[in-house]
Amino acid sequence: MKPALPPVLRPAAFVLAVVGGLGALVLGLVYAGTSGATGPDATLVDALAWSGDPWWTIATVIDFVGEPVGAIVTMVVFLVWCRFSRRPRTAVTGVVAVLITVGLTSGLKPVTGRYIHGEFLAYPSGHTGFAVALTFTAAFGALRRGPASVLLVVCAGAAMGWAEVTMGAHYPTDTLGGLGVALAVVPVTALLVDVVATRYSSSTAKGTAMSLIDTAKKIAARAEDLGQRALATVGAKQSESAISADAQGYWNSPGEKRWKDNSHWRESDTFDGNDLWAEIGKRHLDMFEGGARLAGFDRPWNRVIEWGCGGGANAIHFAPRAREFIGVDISAETLAECEKQVAKVCDTPFQAVEIDVANPEAALSAVTEPCDVYVSFYVFELIPTPEYGERLLRIARELLVPGGLALIQVKYDPGTWRTRPRRRSYRSGLAAMTTYRVDAFWQLAERCGFTPHAIQLVPKNELDERYAYFFLTKS
Repeated sequence: MKPALPPVLRPAAFVLAVVGGLGALVLGLVYAGTSGATGPDATLVDALAWSGDPWWTIATVIDFVGEPVGAIVTMVVFLVWCRFSRRPRTAVTGVVAVLITVGLTSGLKPVTGRYIHGEFLAYPSGHTGFAVALTFTAAFGALRRGPASVLLVVCAGAAMGWAEVTMGAHYPTDTLGGLGVALAVVPVTALLVDVVATRYSSSTAKGTAMSLIDTAKKIAARAEDLGQRALATVGAKQSESAISADAQGYWNSPGEKRWKDNSHWRESDTFDGNDLWAEIGKRHLDMFEGGARLAGFDRPWNRVIEWGCGGGANAIHFAPRAREFIGVDISAETLAECEKQVAKVCDTPFQAVEIDVANPEAALSAVTEPCDVYVSFYVFELIPTPEYGERLLRIARELLVPGGLALIQVKYDPGTWRTRPRRRSYRSGLAAMTTYRVDAFWQLAERCGFTPHAIQLVPKNELDERYAYFFLTKS
């Protein structure tokens, strides 16, 4: 695992920590109880406080980074970067170091008692401390050479310090104090994170270490998801064709992380050492039989089609009931795995239909006879957009005989910002790409030529949350 503070940078980092800590202490003692720009401050204020536009606008933008909303946005961006670069230690260091730095700068203000404009506590600058703490942490994670790290930190501190002086929020020495506090905090925090993570990685505490790592990953994943949704909200959505291309690339890459888990292969980590893989299909079969009774569906299951058959968790339960089983999927490897699992439990003929994400309608020419039963589980949440789901519903209707029964599972949207369709960055959020309001999907099914009979909601199960199962017959 990548260290928060690479060993090669530790000597230089702790020299900076000592210099920064001592510098902040000395400046605090010198300027404690003062009010007004004197000595070096007076000279620097005249040199740095650039009035008028565009300087005031630029300073306001930089200052926003240290304001509550700006700081949250900046932290989200930082955590997204940590996730994509696989640096959980850096993520933890950044969060902890920022909290400590902001806490110290806030706590030291009443202790030093330095005022600006006669009423505002000024020393040390929390905005500068925040900017330097986060930049210093990122520099350790991204750069291998000390001089480059120092340059990045100096630039961040100088930019924020200039902005604070230009806006009249701080004296120049206040910003140097914030810089010093951050320089003192970050290396110590990073080293402690590395030590704790290394110690917990030993065999005697492996479980606890993995728990800490998993927690950091979840935090980073949530931050990344929030960032992607924020981009989509302001209009930075990807087109359906772009998302489809990303999806095709993902499902055609069996070596991708968690690919077998997401494809529901029996041998994946999710189903290792438990009965969940077989239990999922059994639950769905029981659910289908209950829905069939409710809808008055009593015809023979001559031909059953599963859209998105995955590794066969459902197929091994539905195929023995059918005269022919048709599995549709994007991945040839997954289709082969599903056929292998079906062959282990029955001799029902298996037809594999491989399609491209961009052209699901190709299944209509591959399946030459109408089907009595259509099922699709853990698929509609993975499709590119809600509009793409309408295409799948129309295909499903074409595949069914009149009166044929479909059971389709979707992920439902209870109406919150976090549960809307994601509409971008498929690989990092594939299980949250598409959601539907329950009433909207019911109405969509009606427009596509189905008669909805019932809905079963599953707020949470072992795999995820917010599932709605729709029982539909072809009108």
